[in-house]
This record gives sequence, structure tokens and C-alpha cells, in this order.
Amino acid sequence: MFKRVLAAVALIAAACLISIPLLAREGGPGGPQGMHHGPGGLPPSFMMSLRAANLSATQWQQVHQIFQNSHATVGPLFKQLHSIDEQISAKLLGSGTVAVSDLQPLETQAESIHQQIDAQSLADAVAIRNILSVDQISKMAAFNAQMSSLHQQIETLMRGTATSNSAGVPPPPME
Repeated sequence: MFKRVLAAVALIAAACLISIPLLAREGGPGGPQGMHHGPGGLPPSFMMSLRAANLSATQWQQVHQIFQNSHATVGPLFKQLHSIDEQISAKLLGSGTVAVSDLQPLETQAESIHQQIDAQSLADAVAIRNILSVDQISKMAAFNAQMSSLHQQIETLMRGTATSNSAGVPPPPME
């Protein structure tokens, strides 16, 4: 059992180490300027699986160009989000009372911007997928399936460890 856990941890660590050059090469998680999964970034599993696809130098250049083009669109949107965050912080940290209704217009603006960023992220993912061969997509799918299986195994192991807590303290919630 311990050897299986150790092997799973080693595989995940290796996958993370493999993805570091990819992420650095492309400017950060999900693309340029440190875009992250969620609003503004491609899923990490998609980015990590690109390594398994063995892209050619030309394909890497195309991926880089996709991210550069995307940054021209999403860069200003991230600046708008930062401004909204600052406005929310100013209201929350200012004197006087604050109600949810005071913040709702800002939240509505932020949600709209997040939707625009998400739409661009999906367009980027499709554009990247369109430069891949059927074989490369198949390799990525196999890699992603293995990573998902490992993730599930780790969750199962952690749930088993957390529920066997002898101190009587409830385990932290699993996401």
C-alpha cells in the first residue's frame, strides 16, 4: 500500500516537473502574463497534456502566437478586473456601513468580464486543438485519463486517511 502511494506521489511530482518548462516557455500557467485556470486560462490538464503530444517547433510557435493574440484581448480585461477588485476593497475597508447591494454592481461588472475571458480561453483551446494531429489529440487524451486516474486515487487515499483520524476531529472538506 505504501509503495502505491509513493509511486502515485512520484508520478504526480514528475508530471508537475514536466509541466514547469512548458509553463515557463509559454509565459506562465495557461499562457502569457501568468494566466491561470478558471477565468482567463486553459485547464492545467490541457496544458500539461500538450507535453505528451510532442508538438513540433512550428506547432509550439503557433501556440505561442495564439497566446500572444489572446493577451491583446484579455490583458485589458484583467486590468478592468483589478480595478473592480480595488473598488470593492476600498468600499469594504472604508468607513461607514457596507451592504451587499453596494457591491452588487461591481460584482455584475466582474462577472461579465470573467465571461469574456472564459470565452477567449475556450477560443484559445479550440485554436490550439486545431493545430494538432489526430494522433497528438489521442496522446493528450490518454495522458489526461492517466492523470485523472491518479488524481482520483490520491483523493481516495486521502479520504481514507482523513476518516481514520483517531483524535475524533472531523476531517477537512474535500473539494
